[in-house]
Amino acid sequence: TKDDVSFEVSGFASEVASEAIVPGRRLTSNALRFRATPEELTIFGPGQLDGVPLDADWRLQIGEDDAEDAPQASGRVIITNEGLNALGVALPDGFLSGQGEGRYQLFLAKGKSPRLTVSSDLRGLGLSIPALDWTKTQEAPGGLELALSLGERPDVETLELSAPGLALSGDVALTEEGTLREIRLNQLRVGNWLDASARLAAGGRSGTLAVSIDGGLLDLRSLPARSKAGGTDRRAG
Repeated sequence: TKDDVSFEVSGFASEVASEAIVPGRRLTSNALRFRATPEELTIFGPGQLDGVPLDADWRLQIGEDDAEDAPQASGRVIITNEGLNALGVALPDGFLSGQGEGRYQLFLAKGKSPRLTVSSDLRGLGLSIPALDWTKTQEAPGGLELALSLGERPDVETLELSAPGLALSGDVALTEEGTLREIRLNQLRVGNWLDASARLAAGGRSGTLAVSIDGGLLDLRSLPARSKAGGTDRRAG
């Protein structure tokens, strides 16, 4: 039994490629280190998940098949629009630009789709929602909390985003092809003029997001000047 055996093995693996560690996803690395004991297998080092650069610290509890979060990986991940596309989350043109870093956790429960959580301060990433007359520069700080299921059809379960002049929380509905259908927000705050529940849907002018307000508070006196002039693609819900 595990209690009767004691060992520790460590080593180095090169040119690693696997589609078994994360079911349905390809994990590759030029070089990974590993360590094994009777209780745990640890794999760590730089790699890519479907082409998305990340640093991995993988921990598999040996003999703990019933654990909901086994194995679990965590580390640093590079966030780009192209990377999200590779994971099956296609955002509207112009919504996200630049490159940022985040911390991730990946949960692999037996019989379930892989589940990924990502948090980031959004530095290096630009965001733009013309329908709300709102833009975040790549230098500005912010906050992102994202949780998604990495099944055959990705499912964005939780989206929380904050940046100067904007705060939102909700979830995301994707099409069968993985493109954005709508962002369903139970809270959307923009400047000092909007505090509401809303939907940001694909299909606005030039492929941008269109806004549909479901309910809440709108202060017309504080609307940005361009919004008052009708320069946005806003739809009342």
